[in-house]
Amino acid sequence: MCRFISIAVEDEPEAKRLFGGYSLWKNENKSFISAVDIKFKTLWVTDGHCSCDLYSYPYDPIAEAEKYRKKFSKSKYRKKGWTSDKVEREVEFILSRKSREKGGLSDSLFFSLQNYVKVIGRCYFHLGWYTGDQNKQGINILESSEKCLSSGSVESSEIKEDVLYKFI
Repeated sequence: MCRFISIAVEDEPEAKRLFGGYSLWKNENKSFISAVDIKFKTLWVTDGHCSCDLYSYPYDPIAEAEKYRKKFSKSKYRKKGWTSDKVEREVEFILSRKSREKGGLSDSLFFSLQNYVKVIGRCYFHLGWYTGDQNKQGINILESSEKCLSSGSVESSEIKEDVLYKFI
């Protein structure tokens, strides 16, 4: 199970040049191919094996704190004498040391997408979670969205999973 990014481009050689730090390989997912313009070449974008490291959920301090409260409230900590005050101090300490990621698409990949759109003009983009073979599993598209990526009005943190984007 992994996250994969699909793109559809008009100029594959230029895409490979502009996405130089990433692996681009042929996307044979019939579901994605049928969702984009027939003139476009479909590709997977990865940083090696999959695209999991290229997207992160926005930081949620409440959910993060609850996760640690649950962990430190287990019996093994109570047996060591941890009180609810000690748990709260530990949660505060851990959260103070964690980075506050804004979430969304990695900035470097987003920059590559912006450059591609500025040079070529448009592309399709989809980010999805696959439980099996990503070439055989249908893609989940909750909505379609056309965004003007070249104008700078879209930020990497605005990119969501299961949306088919047409970047212009």
